[in-house]
Amino acid sequence: MVGEVLTVLRADGDVLCRDCRVATSFSTRFRGLMGQSKLPPGKGVLLSRTNFIHTHFMRFRIDVVFLDDEMAVVKIAEGLKPWRMAKCRGASAVIELADGAIRYTGLRVGERLALASGEVGVSGEIRVVLSTNDSRFYRVSSFLLSRGGFVVTRGRDQDAIKDLVQKGAVDVVILDASDSLTTAARTARSLEAIAPDVGVVLAVENDGTNGKSSHANGSVRVERVAKWGSFDSVIAAVERSYTAARAGGLT
Repeated sequence: MVGEVLTVLRADGDVLCRDCRVATSFSTRFRGLMGQSKLPPGKGVLLSRTNFIHTHFMRFRIDVVFLDDEMAVVKIAEGLKPWRMAKCRGASAVIELADGAIRYTGLRVGERLALASGEVGVSGEIRVVLSTNDSRFYRVSSFLLSRGGFVVTRGRDQDAIKDLVQKGAVDVVILDASDSLTTAARTARSLEAIAPDVGVVLAVENDGTNGKSSHANGSVRVERVAKWGSFDSVIAAVERSYTAARAGGLT
């Protein structure tokens, strides 16, 4: 599964897949994810010049997106089990995603996707600073983020976070806003002022978000997500905030 790594973006700039490896040769298209133990959230495989995929010899379910020549979604297959086949007439490429990615992102047939590389895309590890006084939240979140390929550091206080940001040692800051959303929002604004290329995610108590991230403070790079909601939603919020901040810093 060796090839160029790209970021798959939706039309509104949201990240569908931050680490999508391109399989262009017949052998790499045929092998796909065979032999892999899992496909982590945020990762995927783009199979070019094909309208057919199989899950033979695989050990896990995947979500599948079929695309036409203009990168429009023409068919979606969610939770495709091992030892299955899927095909779409008129498709010219296929993206294999982690099981559940479609459900959490809400991707629909008819949407047009885009591929990004370089600084806007995510070609390496995202460095995350997690600011919280909740030890349980820190233990759970740092473990799951690290397992997903993120580099996690704990920000003990606002001064420590700003120091890391000013040193260029962080890509996204997660602020636990369960104690005070106002204070967290104020911190987010101060970070935006000193480092416009750093994303911010506010983790709030479940207030009706139902695991779905939403923009906060009027800034496309500041995301809000339920603190104890779906962890895939946290990952998606980190990725969106990162991409929005990097794209904004390049304009």
